[in-house]
Amino acid sequence: MTKMHLEGPSKRVITARPPRTRLSGRRLSAIGVLGFAACCAFSRAAHAQTRPANIFADDFGGPRLQDSEISYVQARGGCEFRLEFNPSPGSTRWAIKEVSDDRGRPERPKSPGCAARAEFRFTEAKEKRYFEDQTAYYWTKLARDYAIRRLWLTPRGLPAPPKLAFDAVQPNVLTQGSFNNACIFRGGNPACMKVWPHEGPKLHFKEGAVKPATIVHEFGHYAAGYVFGHMDIVGFTVPAVFDDCAKLAFQEAAADMFAALALHDVRYSSLVGAAWFGVADPSEKARWPISCGKDGKSEYDTAAPLAQAFKQALWGADVTNTIKVNWRPSPSSPSGPNSPEVANKTMADAFVYALSLNRGQRVDFLATDVLQWIAVNEPLRSREIRKIFESHGFIQQLGTSCTEHLQCASQRCDNRPGAGCVAQDGQAQSNEFCTTHQQCKSQHCNLAAGKITGACTATDRKLGESCATHAECASQRCDNRPGAGCVAYDGRAEVGEFCTTHQQCRSQYCRAASGQITGSCAPRP
Repeated sequence: MTKMHLEGPSKRVITARPPRTRLSGRRLSAIGVLGFAACCAFSRAAHAQTRPANIFADDFGGPRLQDSEISYVQARGGCEFRLEFNPSPGSTRWAIKEVSDDRGRPERPKSPGCAARAEFRFTEAKEKRYFEDQTAYYWTKLARDYAIRRLWLTPRGLPAPPKLAFDAVQPNVLTQGSFNNACIFRGGNPACMKVWPHEGPKLHFKEGAVKPATIVHEFGHYAAGYVFGHMDIVGFTVPAVFDDCAKLAFQEAAADMFAALALHDVRYSSLVGAAWFGVADPSEKARWPISCGKDGKSEYDTAAPLAQAFKQALWGADVTNTIKVNWRPSPSSPSGPNSPEVANKTMADAFVYALSLNRGQRVDFLATDVLQWIAVNEPLRSREIRKIFESHGFIQQLGTSCTEHLQCASQRCDNRPGAGCVAQDGQAQSNEFCTTHQQCKSQHCNLAAGKITGACTATDRKLGESCATHAECASQRCDNRPGAGCVAYDGRAEVGEFCTTHQQCRSQYCRAASGQITGSCAPRP
């Protein structure tokens, strides 16, 4: 939804390439603002502690009272509860700063004692601004809890923990004018995530558009983008200002994939379920290389196929319900119910592995690395998941540019410049793309002088048609001398059929003009 951000395998453990050097969120937020950070950051929340809370917030099935947790501070006469969360006294590690808006004082109920359960019960009808603040906080906290449990960790296959930023994030609900200023360059959307050097990461939501899916998506930009270091070293506006679809599409896909995981985790079967999260347009295809249009939607169009493929794999079926993933606890079990817990953990681990490699913020690399982790760690589920990704264009056909074997439907890539996906040896049919003779069933790749790519020659050539290998000929025999061609096996050519030796003819006589090596079978004189 929103946008501008900073921005045949064997069973073995994958050794990840070292992550690219990145500017951490901590370093970015410190540039030029050391004085600000030293004097002001979290001074009032330094002694905050946490309490359970009842928070009335929007949900997919309509508003309802939600169970959550908030921070409180001791105040004169008791305790003051706030829509913020600090994990421990004095800590700001992945904290949630107090929800802010530009419409008045924040909601801060007080209690004579600190042991009471905090209550945030404003409804939309009674006080819409507080209701929206409550909704923004509840779903931000829910997304944070999921990220800590499943995202900010080290999955199998990574040789070392991923490098993460720990900065706190702040949700803001803003009126239209303030929202346009806060979401500069991306103000046409209902929300955005921004990181200015003097402020750190913030989630901005336009009043009237504070919805659960929007909130979790924006937190995904923070959780899967900012925290993992996926941003430009120069900061926060470059991708949007220059319409850098590659980076924007990566950010959008990552945020959508996070939202799918987090919402799937808490909504396995209630309210919306697989039918809502799995919906996708089967006509969507990946577009790479990316070419930005002028409509401001190119990055969304490019991000959509990966997000859709990921959601469908997570929920266990493609949009046509014909490709089904076995998410049973045992992947070798022939029957039984799928386990949403197994599905969520598996796809989350694959997602974290892919995010941690951080290779240039490219959607196609993100998809490839998800598939790579699954192929190695979940080989019995890999085939169906690959089929779902293939249906969205992320597994390429012969001749398509590639960098790794897993990008190709053939699972074989010739990654030389100008080459692409190629067939396994002996599998390429007549006229199919090839770069070596071995790839062709005919054992001959027709390569022009100085070229590294060509097409396999036909495998059903008739007697007399030119050939280079036996496999090209329907007779399975080739005389590849200049001017010759496909010939019959000894003793099988009938009178009148092409021949180059007497032995090929049933009559044992090949009539050829003087000085010629080809002729036709004839009765013996």
